[in-house]
Amino acid sequence: MKSNPKNILVVQIGKLGDMVLTNPLFYELKRIFPDAALKVLASKTNYEFATHLTSVDEVILYQKSLIKDILLARKLKKNNFDLWIDVKDGYSRTQTSLLKIAKPKISMGYNVSEKVFDIDLREYAKGKQGRDLSLAAAYYFEKELHFTKPVLSDFLNPAENTEDGDVLINVSAGNPSRYLAAEKWVKLIEKMLEFNPHFEIHLIGLERDAELIHNIRNQINSNNLTYMYSYELKELINTLNSFKLIISPDTSIIHLASGLNKPVIGLYPKVDWNYERFKPLSDNFYTVISGSPEGIDDITHEEIFEKFVETWKRV
Repeated sequence: MKSNPKNILVVQIGKLGDMVLTNPLFYELKRIFPDAALKVLASKTNYEFATHLTSVDEVILYQKSLIKDILLARKLKKNNFDLWIDVKDGYSRTQTSLLKIAKPKISMGYNVSEKVFDIDLREYAKGKQGRDLSLAAAYYFEKELHFTKPVLSDFLNPAENTEDGDVLINVSAGNPSRYLAAEKWVKLIEKMLEFNPHFEIHLIGLERDAELIHNIRNQINSNNLTYMYSYELKELINTLNSFKLIISPDTSIIHLASGLNKPVIGLYPKVDWNYERFKPLSDNFYTVISGSPEGIDDITHEEIFEKFVETWKRV
């Protein structure tokens, strides 16, 4: 299929980080097919991100429910899509069922044990990182692409596009196994302030981790350490953009930082496929990988500080 589709749907019902990594595909599709209506099927957790994208014409919300699945399938079928792109590289019963009911003219995706999609994107993926898996659909149409990294310009406030702070530390993660103990964050921050007492350091996290953040803050005797939690998405992205370096466990903050091409230090469990899929994409990054696939609690503050010094030299 090398024709010009007029009505395109991209299915991305994963987490926020998954949508961030799919972002380049939207830009490419809109560039390749400027007259096409580009729609995205999004989950509750990544819906807001997609609504900010100027390359996306409509965002359709997926809500997991048998009745809502049936209503959604009927809605998708009425759209009569020319092109259906599913960027998930594994089998999903829900997504397969929606595809069968919607009956687009052409479907693209990752076939596993059976041929679900007309075009198998495995032949066009340039790598196994989430961004590469998403961009495979664009590579089907063109050999050379313009965007190779997530782009977050749609979220930035030009007047605030300055780096006022030095280091931002995110302590939250989507999985409990990817949390670092408070005492390790405290020791890391103390060493960073010994390295440079004038560093402006900012702690962020989810609202549910307010106690953890307060615990860390109360043990640090410095007016240069600030904190905040429960950011709105656009505010969060602009805050990330205002710092020179970002440290975070493996979570969506890593992908947002990469989308801003910020120097980043990521903390990862020892799970090869996960690291290959979700490693940072910034030009300047380091990662600290634990010795266990179960989590990151064996990572030491010394290991992080060592990577911090190396990264800071390149800032």
